[in-house]
Amino acid sequence: MGFNTQIRKALDDQLPLTRRFVALRGAVERFSPSGFNATFANLETAVGVADPDAWTEAQIVEAAQLLRQSRAHHLQHRALWDDERRVAKAHGIRQPNADEWDWFGHRSWLDRVSYSPRSRYRWVGLAEWVRTNGLSPSPVGPELEDDYRSLLDRLPRSDLAPVGSMLAHYGPFPSPWEPAKVIEIPGRIYNRPLSANEDRALPDRLRLLADAWYSRSHDGYVRQRHLKRLVEAEEHWVVPYVVAALGDYVVEVVEDVEIALRRHGEGGSWHRRAYHHFAANNYDFIELVRQRATSYHHCYYTASYSRDGVIRPVYPAFVALDRLTEADHYRHLYRVVAD
Repeated sequence: MGFNTQIRKALDDQLPLTRRFVALRGAVERFSPSGFNATFANLETAVGVADPDAWTEAQIVEAAQLLRQSRAHHLQHRALWDDERRVAKAHGIRQPNADEWDWFGHRSWLDRVSYSPRSRYRWVGLAEWVRTNGLSPSPVGPELEDDYRSLLDRLPRSDLAPVGSMLAHYGPFPSPWEPAKVIEIPGRIYNRPLSANEDRALPDRLRLLADAWYSRSHDGYVRQRHLKRLVEAEEHWVVPYVVAALGDYVVEVVEDVEIALRRHGEGGSWHRRAYHHFAANNYDFIELVRQRATSYHHCYYTASYSRDGVIRPVYPAFVALDRLTEADHYRHLYRVVAD
């Protein structure tokens, strides 16, 4: 039986649940761009399966619809590739270049299927995805909004508003049922630093939020002090703040972050998993940080650090970023409905 027949059986409420589950597995056998096990595991994650042996009817229906929608996008993507190759061949370009192969090879899975039921899509970056969906990200995730407002009431006031921003998302892969948790990290903030007494008076949760906020301070000493605590936290929303610090122009700040990430990044640690996961799903963010690190190294630190480590030690931001992306075999971009 073909893919569409298996999907129809998986969605047929007249069949026993076990038969529908077998049909779903049959559909994955016929469309598994990540391999059968990885594709099926992605489906389990997407529909919230806690026990692989206890799928519900609703989960089977969601998984079948998601798989069918993903395959349709994959086939559309393949058709675009074929059309572009025909045009290129007509102009005498017989072989795809590296960028074309990259475009073709990294965009086929759920990735994570648009948050709209319509079927015409184009590929965009996170900033455009945020604008298209009418989002207004804050510096913290949606689960921390109340704590963030409470912190703002307790922070010293500033006459200057934050300047600049960086977009990132964290947490599970986006899906039609759980959109990405997008945050907008301030470029620089100008609040007076907290005194020792003010810092001690904060509850632990607010102190962690304050560490993130002051990691973007205009004062390098303040950034360094708060980042030393922030990098110890095992919170997914913290990760982009720590990674952003690798693009700092103060090398002492960068060194502290690199050393802490190396210390926490051994084996199967939480930091290793969380930071690699973030890097794999925020390619544009990582590249922006890498470009900033490259610029500051070139402007200020070539006499002390190198890019390859042949004569001088490698600039610490490059060490940390290379380690974060060593398992990055793919890029996750965002899809929106085309006009």
